[in-house]
Amino acid sequence: MLQTTDLLQIDTRQGTDNQATYSNGNCLPYTGVPFGMNHFVVQTADTRGSWFFNPNDRTFQGIRLSHQPSPWMGDFSQLLLSPVAGSHCQPELGMAQSSYRTDEAVFAPHYIKLKQERYRIVTELTPTTYGAVMRNQYHTAHPKLVLRTPGEGIIKIDVATHSVSGYVINAAGCEDKQMKMFFAMHFSEAFAIEHCGYFDGAEFISSQQVQRSDAVFVIAFQDTTMITTHLATSFLSPEQAQLNLSRILSDDFDETKMKSATKWLNYLNKIEIESKDKQQVATFYGCMYRTCLFPQKMYELNANEEPEHYNTLTKSVETGYLYTNNGFWDTYKTVYPLFSLIAQTEYAEMLSAYLQSYREAGYLPKWLSPDERGMMPGTLIDAVVADAAVKQIGLELMPAFLEAMIHGATTRSDKQNYGRRGTLDYLKLGYVPAHYGESINHTLDYAYSDFCIAQVANILGDDKLAQTYQRQANNFFKRV
Repeated sequence: MLQTTDLLQIDTRQGTDNQATYSNGNCLPYTGVPFGMNHFVVQTADTRGSWFFNPNDRTFQGIRLSHQPSPWMGDFSQLLLSPVAGSHCQPELGMAQSSYRTDEAVFAPHYIKLKQERYRIVTELTPTTYGAVMRNQYHTAHPKLVLRTPGEGIIKIDVATHSVSGYVINAAGCEDKQMKMFFAMHFSEAFAIEHCGYFDGAEFISSQQVQRSDAVFVIAFQDTTMITTHLATSFLSPEQAQLNLSRILSDDFDETKMKSATKWLNYLNKIEIESKDKQQVATFYGCMYRTCLFPQKMYELNANEEPEHYNTLTKSVETGYLYTNNGFWDTYKTVYPLFSLIAQTEYAEMLSAYLQSYREAGYLPKWLSPDERGMMPGTLIDAVVADAAVKQIGLELMPAFLEAMIHGATTRSDKQNYGRRGTLDYLKLGYVPAHYGESINHTLDYAYSDFCIAQVANILGDDKLAQTYQRQANNFFKRV
């Protein structure tokens, strides 16, 4: 079985040497907890857009709180934490960045550690479900932390309690263009705000009330050698962010790191392999770690430990589970069959969340990030539901799922990113005509979805409905 020290052999940089024109995996070196709400990523080059990390870069711009599931989807609700030092700090990112020794850095599922050469700072971070703890060891005077909030946002300073809070609004795509991610931070040492402002072109404008793009806050601490930062986020409210923060404040860095490691070991040790080739073992568990990064929780536990989430359509807080950052075209026959074996409790919770998405949007999800983006053909969540039904997972949800699947198979949405495309033509002709984009792929996927609907109907004892969708699924053989 894997031990905590074995996690350090899993290098999360595997698959990250990419560019927009060529992929070696299109991955990012995420540090987080399994299915956690946030991921944390070293940022080396903001100018490359979604490819903001490359393992060959020697630059270090900060640690980015990220929700990017794929470079093609883009990020949402991001911010950047950049430890710096010195009597004068340049607000401009390119002028303030440092370098680090890539061969000495630690990129592990539960832990980031690197040494910033320019500022002589050792930066460490370990995640929680709704935040993280960062520890910075300074070997020079005038320790500082730069907080960058891309997009619209606002920040509140409370020097008396060593706290900073606020929100950011930035998303590559979302039904609610003003969706906020609230954050709350607590520092172990007293501080003052050295710079507060935003950029107007190349000019930095100082301002005490910042609600502009690319806001920058330079937090200056009293001279000390060690600063610990606790961070939590929320999509619900500032109060929920503070509640999420309060739940981790009592744990120091090492305690948090151990808890994060334990969460990973609980998943990774579900599968044991034996090999004399340690690199093979590390590669296997490196791939397995990636299967537990997504989907991400987008629900939080209120003061009564009840799940709540933000509904981007009604722009209100709702009761129940919600998950995001998942495209079923990519995952229906990969991670979900694995979850049915090693994460059945979480699988059932995800099913409940996807049913919640149906109740709120009117259609089962296809590509969530944070809400329906409509990327890729088909409605292959049908296969995820059928696989769960066959394996007796979430059976109490199946009547509602069957209703949702039939609705998606028979009702055309006015919004192209919801439901099936060419629905009525497919029902009439048995295939999706060529004037629809990706028509062959849609036809294949819809036929398979019809087969999956038949399986769920059969399990629920509706033989007539099962026969109807089984016949419809056979169009695959007649038309393609």
